[in-house]
Amino acid sequence: MIGTALVTSMILVGAAQAQTAPDPQLSERSDQVDDIIVTAQKREQRLQDVPIAVTAITSEALEANRITNVTDLSGLAPNVTVRPAAGGSQTPAFSMRGAVSYGVVPGSDKAVSIYLDGVYIGNPKGSIFDVPDVSRIEVLRGPQGTLFGRNATAGAVSVTTRDPDGVFGVRQEFTIGNYDQRRSRTSIDTPTWGPFSAYFSYVHNERSGDARNLGAGTVWDRTAPESGLGLQTSPQTLGDKDQNSFFVAVRFEPNERFSTVYKFDHTEDNYTPDATSFVGINAAAPLIGSFLNALLTSQTTPVIANTAMVRPDVVNNSFTVPAEQRNSGHSLTSTFQVNEAITIKNIASYRSSYLNATTQLDGLGGLTFTSAALVPYATFVAFSQNPSLALASPAVQGATIGAFAAGLAPLVGSRFLVVGANTQDDGDQWSDELQVNFDNDFVSLTVGALYYHQEGRSGSPLGLPGTASFTTLPTTGRIPIGNQSVSYNEATSIAAYAQGDFHLTPKLDIVAGYRITKDEKSGSYEAGGVFTPASPGSVTAGTFTGIRVTPFDYEDTQPSYTIGANYKPNDDILIYGKYSRSFVSGGSVGGVGFEPEIAKGFEAGLKADFLDRSLRTNLAIFHVDYENLQAAAAGLNVGRPDLGTLVIQQGDSTAKGVELEVTYVPTNGLTLNGSFGYTDVEFGPVNPILQASVGAGQFLPTLVPDYTANLSAQYETAPIWGNAYLFFRTDAAWRSEQRTYSNPVQSAAIPVFGLIDHSDATWIVNARASIKDISLGGGTAELALWARNLTDDDSPTFPLGFSNFLVSSAFQRARTFGLDLIFDF
Repeated sequence: MIGTALVTSMILVGAAQAQTAPDPQLSERSDQVDDIIVTAQKREQRLQDVPIAVTAITSEALEANRITNVTDLSGLAPNVTVRPAAGGSQTPAFSMRGAVSYGVVPGSDKAVSIYLDGVYIGNPKGSIFDVPDVSRIEVLRGPQGTLFGRNATAGAVSVTTRDPDGVFGVRQEFTIGNYDQRRSRTSIDTPTWGPFSAYFSYVHNERSGDARNLGAGTVWDRTAPESGLGLQTSPQTLGDKDQNSFFVAVRFEPNERFSTVYKFDHTEDNYTPDATSFVGINAAAPLIGSFLNALLTSQTTPVIANTAMVRPDVVNNSFTVPAEQRNSGHSLTSTFQVNEAITIKNIASYRSSYLNATTQLDGLGGLTFTSAALVPYATFVAFSQNPSLALASPAVQGATIGAFAAGLAPLVGSRFLVVGANTQDDGDQWSDELQVNFDNDFVSLTVGALYYHQEGRSGSPLGLPGTASFTTLPTTGRIPIGNQSVSYNEATSIAAYAQGDFHLTPKLDIVAGYRITKDEKSGSYEAGGVFTPASPGSVTAGTFTGIRVTPFDYEDTQPSYTIGANYKPNDDILIYGKYSRSFVSGGSVGGVGFEPEIAKGFEAGLKADFLDRSLRTNLAIFHVDYENLQAAAAGLNVGRPDLGTLVIQQGDSTAKGVELEVTYVPTNGLTLNGSFGYTDVEFGPVNPILQASVGAGQFLPTLVPDYTANLSAQYETAPIWGNAYLFFRTDAAWRSEQRTYSNPVQSAAIPVFGLIDHSDATWIVNARASIKDISLGGGTAELALWARNLTDDDSPTFPLGFSNFLVSSAFQRARTFGLDLIFDF
């Protein structure tokens, strides 16, 4: 597809591609706010002329906050928080304007789209990866309507890398930090060779985790005919990183009217999932509570619950083993300027990804099945497998439990797993988007067409179980072959769109746009299976029988649209209002279907520069109605433990709020930034299945803070010797208290669930101080001291409540600090 001349490309991240472009008449003044050029509407515009709530993360902010992937964006834009989802799946969990987006379920989509150089990242699993040479990141908030349509009901994030500039140069960066962090980045730019220019970058980044694993050294054997796995050993520390990234960009520009840029990125990360800490159990939970209490209290090594709900230094995650992630991508962006009014652009791409991660979701590693737990466990298993036993006489119940206990007795002394997960994901995607921009005195028009195709496998490793719960395992660590849980998914999306800004007067525009999208999805869910080895004892060859195959097909056509008005009383003020419709595609997981999620939203805003452009204020108010809200639910909590997670149609919801961003340059060299966001979310009637998963009572929004704020200060001194100067930047992101468990009735009634009822307000502070432009031979050097999470916040980031019986949690990563040494030649 890349060889097809001007053929389309992936959803060009309408999320802005920002770059500083001062007005020539203002460039001599450094006490004004720089103009930012963005492409939030798929054409170049000043940020202040774009009728969308967009936050542009500048290069200084990227550097000071050590932003290398999307999870580092948390709190830097109003009403936006990001954190890694539980389970080590490298999936970003967004909260944006009251919508919580995961996309962790095989075959499902997400409400916040991620783009890399205009290419939509379709697979959310494994989408947390570092890319060298990131030059800017843009965050668009709210339903994106015409220009994005599908899977951007909450917003979009665009990561943009730099293009070759044809100027020879070498940049070498070295970083050392605590937790044994070592990072090296090498980038080489070539000079222009005729119509060609290029650069190459390589980054190696490693560090140790911030939690010690008491289960280190535990060996597991996951050898199976097609698993691609073997012997695995639980690591010494959790949260390790060992990543290598490569990036190549080549530009072909034979004349001023045509250019093509090819980019290739490849990342390999051998990491260990973050620590999961055991918080506690509900011993009063019917059947299961008494068993867990007997199991935990009879261990030879005491099991300590993290009831303080702070980041632990030590956990036992013996089931967790090192994980592997690989991401690669090719993109070809071609631009042809037909004349002054017409520009044609095409973005063609191919991407692939692979992920394998195993995590101790309960935080209860190292358990042994004890004789004291035998009868309680037999009771739990007997009633679980025979629900009608509850109606039998006490004598029949006792006899049945005794029979189960006799059968389970030989397993005493085995390892015991309460809840663990092994996720393996392998996917490929192809896309092409063709875009035409037309501009004259009457209209600015964008017309485009998109083709997107994705194929993938997700779930457990082939031939092995995925999510495992309440099971004994042999002391050898041999994971039983069989009982797999695998989803095969194929999706094709075709869309066409057009949007125009009609200039009714020099000050008033009417905006109208429409997009039509056809989605086709198919695949199957394959569960269960009994393995028969080809020869006695073989674990690498054999056949599987009894695999249950559930096929599915999904087809739907959905519209997206935008209508609005923009009013500019002068060059420094924009007042706008718009109404948009967007959607998240429907589908099926394991035969459980779900409908598209629809978002219809109104946004009004003011973008204004004051005080001779030294003060910038951008204000937005919004109201969004969601229909058929898609919610991820643990299969264990809704009666489908074989699925791990699935999508439940929750119901409807409403989100409304306000956002304010302010930039002030009071004097040369000093820039102050601040932002504030408020969101109010209300759920309508909730699906009874989802309500039952958290018990009787209420179902309230979680992980959505009412308020967020960000403060930053940046200062550059005049040269202190030669051209060298000092640079300082500090960013502080705050969020208010937020609910982390959806049912306050249950959290009030069950003490351990009360511990995760809510999370207190937090500040995350990042800072960087450096000496820049130190003359060194024919180049320059920079020396910087940096810190991330400067105050060492240790609050929970992802609490997990398992039905009504167990609570665990992941926590904010520990404070890191270090030194950067950078050379430019």
